[in-house]
Amino acid sequence: MIILIEPKRVAGFTSGGYRYQSSVFGQLLPDQGRIITADAGELRDLVDSLRIQYPDALIVVDGLFAELSPRPLPGKCIALLHMVPARSNWCEQPMHVVATSASTAASVASCSLSSTVVRPGIDHCFDQPRVARVPGAAIQIVCVGTVSASKGQLRLVRILKDISAQWRLAFVGSVDPHSERSVRLELVHLKP
Repeated sequence: MIILIEPKRVAGFTSGGYRYQSSVFGQLLPDQGRIITADAGELRDLVDSLRIQYPDALIVVDGLFAELSPRPLPGKCIALLHMVPARSNWCEQPMHVVATSASTAASVASCSLSSTVVRPGIDHCFDQPRVARVPGAAIQIVCVGTVSASKGQLRLVRILKDISAQWRLAFVGSVDPHSERSVRLELVHLKP
């Protein structure tokens, strides 16, 4: 059995991380996986209780707890990291890591016993036929997700600023990883 502990979800809010976890545990592991929600303050006690109740289970802790909890992630668990934790003491001891990108796995290698990259899939809503680019039209990019230094959005802007073609970049997502209440949109539009 694989047990994922994630922070309680805000009603009506869906993040890429929560969709990823629902997909993996709900569709790919329906008979082997289970999702349990918890508050950051009760994480350590819940992990201890689950270890006693299910001694052979793999206990996976959502990396959001590294941001939400004042204490490091407890040992003897597997961390599921969608991005690099902001603080250096995010885990109390080296642990196994499942990362959703190779760059996240590489960034936490010094704190990892092992790391596995399990990339998210692509939602079917994006399975639309590709349209040929119109010569001279602005390149349009939409970046959906938490706006965070660890996700490389600033690097994307730096790369785009040197491109001579017209482009438009939209960021859609929360700028505060501790808040799930609103989505913000910022547009950057440069002409050559």
